[in-house]
Amino acid sequence: MKKLFLIIILSFLFLPLVANAESCNTNKVSISSITIENKSDTVEELTEATANNRNINLDLSMSEVGDNIKYKIIIKNDSNEDYTIDKSKFNIDSDYISYTFKPEDNSNTIKANSSKTIFLRVEYKTEIPENLFNSGIYSNKKDMKINLSNANTKNTLKNPNTSNFILKIILILFIVGVITLIIIKSKKRVKYMILIIGTIMISLPFAYALCQLDLRIESNVIVESKTKYLVKGGFMFGEPIDQANAKNTPREAMLDWGPRESSQYLKVVLNKNKEIEKGYVEFIITEEMAEAVPELTPGTYSLRGGENEESLSEKPIYNANKEVLIKAFDSSNCVEYSNNFQCNVPNIRGLVYEKGYVDYSNGLYACYIWSTREGHCAYGK
Repeated sequence: MKKLFLIIILSFLFLPLVANAESCNTNKVSISSITIENKSDTVEELTEATANNRNINLDLSMSEVGDNIKYKIIIKNDSNEDYTIDKSKFNIDSDYISYTFKPEDNSNTIKANSSKTIFLRVEYKTEIPENLFNSGIYSNKKDMKINLSNANTKNTLKNPNTSNFILKIILILFIVGVITLIIIKSKKRVKYMILIIGTIMISLPFAYALCQLDLRIESNVIVESKTKYLVKGGFMFGEPIDQANAKNTPREAMLDWGPRESSQYLKVVLNKNKEIEKGYVEFIITEEMAEAVPELTPGTYSLRGGENEESLSEKPIYNANKEVLIKAFDSSNCVEYSNNFQCNVPNIRGLVYEKGYVDYSNGLYACYIWSTREGHCAYGK
């Protein structure tokens, strides 16, 4: 009976080592609000910033180096413990966009049962190289985590990770087991062992298992290129900023160039009821296009579509379409397959099939005629 009593006492001596591991309630810390404190005139929120529990979502548009926006974030701590913000994450830089965190009171501690205001500043800090823009747009996506840990312990210890904590528990159980065996085998040493163990326990700091949690910020910053775009002859050119009719994005330029159904330089010719004897995809290659792509030959061209010749031994329409493409693109840029013929140069493609399908596209705008004798022009490849 005495042996059992001693074992129970020894076990209670180790309880402080593990008790705090179960007292952590991270659900009581959350972000209660996020609002704009100030911003540059050219910064736009594509989607209003939101805060959900401990997650923040940002969706921004910027255009000039130096553009910035400052958010006011309120963190609410309803727990009975103080939490400390990891100072090492107060400044987070990507290559071109920077994120800076600053507590309103310059303290990185969030007191128990209180709220804390921190400011987040997002800035377009470094000019983005033109080659990184995709159709005039650069997208910077960032997923950031700010670590918080409780500081409710008299002995300031580093927050142990899960693996270290498990190792400590195993060590404790091992020590208890060894002591138990010693007690069972040697009654005479019991008093000495209790004295030694008690001294060790008093001298050791309690190994508190600190609470850890993260504030997560998902940010997407869109930056528009300074390059303006102008469409000439169905081909898109990057133009100087001072062009009077230049557009901010290729899409704006293409849509301004002509309606989707037809345009001055690229169109489908069909009769109104689409029951046609002849249908054409018409396109023009201008002198400017030929200067940009030397393989092209300036001129006005027509590809006849909607005429299925797959079952014919001779294919006059298909062969005529091939000659049109060879003249426009040069034969060195053309390839013939089992049932189609196509020519390609940078950003421009012509394609004809024996079954009557024809296709001409300049990379952003395309016109088609199907074997069903239906056709249209559309934005996109």
